[in-house]
Amino acid sequence: MELFLLLKTQWHYLKEDQYKFIVFAFLVFFGSFFSLVYEYLFGLAVDNLVAGSFYMFSLYLFFHALYSIIDLGLFHFYKELLYTRIEINFFERITKDLFQKGLDLPVRAFDKMRVGELVNKIYTDPQQITNILPKIIRSVSRIIIVIFIIGLAATFSWILTVQFILLIIIKTIISLKYYPQIKSTSKKIKAEKDSFLSLANQIFFGVRDVKALGLKKNMQKLVDKNVKDLFFQSFRVRYFNLSYYTLLGLLGTFMELVIFLTLGYLYFLGDITLALFIAFQWYIWRLFDFSRQIAQLGADYQQVIVSLKRINTILDNELYDDEKFGNRKINKIKGEITFQDVNFAYDDQKVLDNFNLTIKPKQKIAIVGRSGVGKTTIFNLLLRFYDPDAGQILIDGMPITEFSQASLRKHIAIIRQEPYIFNKTIKENFKMIKPNITLREIRELCKKVYIDKYIMSLEDKYDTLIGEGGINLSGGQKQRLSIARSLAKKSKIILFDESTSSLDNESQNYIKNTINDLTKDHTVLIVAHRLSTIIDADLIILIDNGEVKAMGKHSDLLMESDLYNKLYQPEALELNV
Repeated sequence: MELFLLLKTQWHYLKEDQYKFIVFAFLVFFGSFFSLVYEYLFGLAVDNLVAGSFYMFSLYLFFHALYSIIDLGLFHFYKELLYTRIEINFFERITKDLFQKGLDLPVRAFDKMRVGELVNKIYTDPQQITNILPKIIRSVSRIIIVIFIIGLAATFSWILTVQFILLIIIKTIISLKYYPQIKSTSKKIKAEKDSFLSLANQIFFGVRDVKALGLKKNMQKLVDKNVKDLFFQSFRVRYFNLSYYTLLGLLGTFMELVIFLTLGYLYFLGDITLALFIAFQWYIWRLFDFSRQIAQLGADYQQVIVSLKRINTILDNELYDDEKFGNRKINKIKGEITFQDVNFAYDDQKVLDNFNLTIKPKQKIAIVGRSGVGKTTIFNLLLRFYDPDAGQILIDGMPITEFSQASLRKHIAIIRQEPYIFNKTIKENFKMIKPNITLREIRELCKKVYIDKYIMSLEDKYDTLIGEGGINLSGGQKQRLSIARSLAKKSKIILFDESTSSLDNESQNYIKNTINDLTKDHTVLIVAHRLSTIIDADLIILIDNGEVKAMGKHSDLLMESDLYNKLYQPEALELNV
């Protein structure tokens, strides 16, 4: 069943190259059978040399060499080149599908899945699969060759035939003993690699915090343990492989002695010619090579089954369903947002309870409340990173579940507290949002967020490489650049998630001015941690226990809401407001 699944998965990505694959298989089979003649030709050359015919010796030796030239110069080169093309096409198609599937995973999948594990599945596991396909074809051809050799031996001696069969049976028993251990350990190695990649990615991505917080030793201990576990499992696999091949080698040496004694006796009796004796020397090598290849195929097969199962968890949506969107393409919206009786819980912990809210277009709305009351959840639901357990969310009176993915993403932009800036140039970051955007357009957007002057002061200006995670920019600069980049989408709804909580006063004022300018044409929602930054909002919505507890302007809430006062007064005292 697993083999069928393996071949089925491979064939799905190979069907466009099916004719190349058929030609490749033909060349493998043809080359294997032709090699038997090649080996017999050498035997005939030696036979004629012993018989005293140098002419026939030279003739057979010429044909023997001619085969090598044809095989290496034509068949082998073309065959390997052909499979290289098949392999590259296969890897390209399955990697694209896996990456697309990764992007289609719901956000909750990334809450539980390590990014390093996902990347390993996308890039490394397909390589394991591509490696096994030519081995299967070659193994099938070798099986047929071995059957032919055993049949040929049977015409001369039943003892020789029994020896061949006994050799294959013993090797098979040894293989069955070691395959399960290799498979089990290979699976553990995959898990340890995933863990290492994820840990290393986190450490290097946050290397500045690691250094600043004095965490180098702690991180090193974590890595040391992970690496130790990884290489312990790797040692076990190598130990099993070494034990396996050592046993096969000892068996091979003993059986080779027995078989050659048998062949020598048959030649002594005159039952076989010298040419066949020499040919069988090569055939025995092929028999041993067949056993080795089958053994290696078995080990590779066990490893590739692990990779295949990991890939199928993504391709077949075994763990998570793809994100689902509607099919309505909405080109323009006004920007009105409505939450109707929305309920939502994270892992059975209720966050929103019959939540109702209506937000009018072209307003600056602030959402405030204590930590963990569901402020960011509102954004996550609006972006459809998660769907409500009950109730619905509407934009301009239309349920967002009816919006196509492109339409929903087009009309909503979000700027987070720690925006993700790609490790590319400033210009390239904008082109990832809008490929045909001009430098003039980019500069106009950056002027709106008061960062163009700074960028033009840089040596490479808009061709400046930002660095991993935007590390070459300050927090405020990243925020402003993120806002400008989002404006390239021309979204009507713009969300600010705690986007000014960690900024200095100058940067905060820049962001505040930018937001004020945006409200002329956009619906702006701000999840605020520092209430002093949103006192001029058109409407402030106070949330607690998953419900709207109060709403109004800052001055009204100070008079009407004790909870709002409790949130604001400590900050006011600290800032001497």
